[in-house]
Amino acid sequence: LEHKAEGHEAGLVNYNNGLPDQDTVPSPVKKGESSVRKRPGVDTGSVKKKPGVEPNYAGAREPKALPGSDLSVVPNWPSKATEERLGQLSGVAIDIYGNAIIFHRGDRTWNGMTFKGDNTYGLEKDKPIPQDTVLTVNATGDIINSWGKNMFFLPHMITVDKKNNIWLTDVALHQVFKFSPYGGDHTPLIVLGERFVPGSDDKHYCKPTSVAVSDDTNSFYVSDGYCNSRVIKYGVTVTPAGVHDVKKLFEWGKGSGPFTVKQGPN
Repeated sequence: LEHKAEGHEAGLVNYNNGLPDQDTVPSPVKKGESSVRKRPGVDTGSVKKKPGVEPNYAGAREPKALPGSDLSVVPNWPSKATEERLGQLSGVAIDIYGNAIIFHRGDRTWNGMTFKGDNTYGLEKDKPIPQDTVLTVNATGDIINSWGKNMFFLPHMITVDKKNNIWLTDVALHQVFKFSPYGGDHTPLIVLGERFVPGSDDKHYCKPTSVAVSDDTNSFYVSDGYCNSRVIKYGVTVTPAGVHDVKKLFEWGKGSGPFTVKQGPN
């Protein structure tokens, strides 16, 4: 089996302590108030008290301790402006500079109408998510890079490898993607699986869930998924011209194996 994808490795984007280098990364464009979408049930006009989170005298929330851990929740992260741009969250990864990269579903939610009985996508296939679905958020909770609008239908998980490349899965598309750091030119370096077509052979997935990448980035694993319950290992080489040559090495767990998922998310 051999998969090939045209693409070029992009140079690393320099984000200094969560802030982009102005010479290499364009400043994010702040959108007007009219473009901010409120999540259903979220009152953006007032601060609501949450159990275990008490406001201090300055109006900021105090961090909440995590039982059995030295870690605590960072107060007031993300910022209110960032929170208002988030839809249903599907995955979070940390880039090599310590920024959080969030993969979210914009105006989509996973419900009983999302998939048909044969695992094909049940909604309109000509209407991808119109919002940016991949947001890079720095230590202060502000968005410093965003992309991914009109590309995805039901985001699932995100992985950032040691070279800062971004790997994404979309369970509606039944596909796996690799992009350059921060999306590059938004053209994927690797695309695996057939768009909207579920399957269990070497060229198809069925709701693939996530990707794990080796430290040298020369191999990766795909967990596939809600239907096939298997893990597939691939090897990948990149030519001097930037062409990615992906070959399946082996798989395990298919059928009623150790990775069988009895039901999807509620």
